[in-house]
Order: sequence, then structure tokens, then C-alpha cells
Amino acid sequence: MTNLDPSAQAQITAGDVAIRLDAIDGVESLHDRTIPGSRAIIDHIVIGPSGVYVIDTNILHGPVERHENRLFVGDHDRTDLAIAMSHRITAVSSALCDFRFPISRALCFVGGEWPATTLPFMLRGVWIGSPTQLYRLVSQPGLLQPSEIEAAALLLDQQFRPAG
Repeated sequence: MTNLDPSAQAQITAGDVAIRLDAIDGVESLHDRTIPGSRAIIDHIVIGPSGVYVIDTNILHGPVERHENRLFVGDHDRTDLAIAMSHRITAVSSALCDFRFPISRALCFVGGEWPATTLPFMLRGVWIGSPTQLYRLVSQPGLLQPSEIEAAALLLDQQFRPAG
């Protein structure tokens, strides 16, 4: 999965992202979770050795680019997607109050155009990249032990119920 060409990358679906996140060794994943007291949904919460990742997956077509402090997909300004991550991060951080885990936010664009030379980038504290780049991000080595990952996943599973 690490050497996809741009045309194969565009064929990945949002469901494929969940399946591939679940297949990463040493990582626990929760998908489509509701935030208590809100109508917002967290697409993916991933806990791995390097921390907790709150991930929003978007199906948008066109080149994904950063222009100064704005995010564009095709001709559309989608900076709002990065801004909307704050509510999700606050909810996950509150749920993990007794754990001192690093928590990161990520936007993953399925269907976006990601030429092989395009690297993921940060915008307003949000990591933005392709599915292949996301899998590398969440599987990075880190200091969290398997028992800590499992305990955090169990707690988050109890706090954030499946949507639907």
C-alpha cells in the first residue's frame, strides 16, 4: 500500500481507510463515533505507539493544496474542515483526561489528487495527507505500550458510541 500511484490512490474509498487502519499491527482503531451531546461524528480514532489520532476522512476530488494559511481542494476553499477538528479534539482530550497521551488531528482526503511528490502538510495544527501517508503516520514508533493503547481504546470505545 505504500507505493500507490495517483490513479490507484483515487480508487481508495472511505471504507477502505477503516479496513486498512484496522489491519495495522500494534494500532487500535474506532470508526464512525458520535460525540456525546453533539451531532458531530468522528470518522476514526486511532491509538498507536506514537499517540492518539482523531481523523476526519473526506471524499473530495481535485488537487489538495495549501495556499498560505488556507486549504484548497480543487478550486474550493476547504479551510473549514481543518477548523472543525477543534471540537473533535476537545471531546477526545476530555475523555482521555487521566491519560497523558499526545493527541493529533488529521484530515485524510480520499479521491483527492495526490501526485507522488506531494508530501503531507500541517495547516492550523492539522496534519493533511492521503490515505497512504495516513497509514504511515499512525503506525510510527513511539513510547506507548500495548497495554496503554488497549486501555485507551477501551475507554474511548465506552465514551464514543458507534454512529447510527
